[in-house]
Amino acid sequence: MKRTPLLFLLFLGGFLFQVSIAALNVIPYFCPHFILLLTLACGAFRGSVTAESFGFGWGLALDTLGITTFGIQGLALCWAGYISGILSRWIDAEEAISQMAFALSGSIIYFVVLLFLEKVLGDVGRPVPIGSVFSISLVNTLVAPAVFSLTKRCATVPRHQLRGRL
Repeated sequence: MKRTPLLFLLFLGGFLFQVSIAALNVIPYFCPHFILLLTLACGAFRGSVTAESFGFGWGLALDTLGITTFGIQGLALCWAGYISGILSRWIDAEEAISQMAFALSGSIIYFVVLLFLEKVLGDVGRPVPIGSVFSISLVNTLVAPAVFSLTKRCATVPRHQLRGRL
């Protein structure tokens, strides 16, 4: 069974889920960034190329909503996917503690890159929401094992299918 339809559903479902959860968010700054977590999980299980592609596509989709200057989220999520794919060579993403470490470090790096790009390329007049960066990073850390397990089911190719390719 090929995983292409599941990857497409993961891409579309991830975007729709992020937008609907963000719209229904009751407590400000305590909504996990599911697209970032899915990008990090794709990097951990599929490698940097898939994570970069998904991150860039999801980022451009988020930028069409007018959250940031067009292209900034795409670039930041692309970098997060690349770093996640590179780190997956040295860190085993099967354990919950390593998934939480992926989420915490990836969230902080993502928001630092996003704020840097926003200052350089975007609207300079906005204040830096440092409290929201830390609160969303902590919420991402708590939600990471569930998102990683979902992504692993959709994104990994079974071992018996890899034997014919090698």
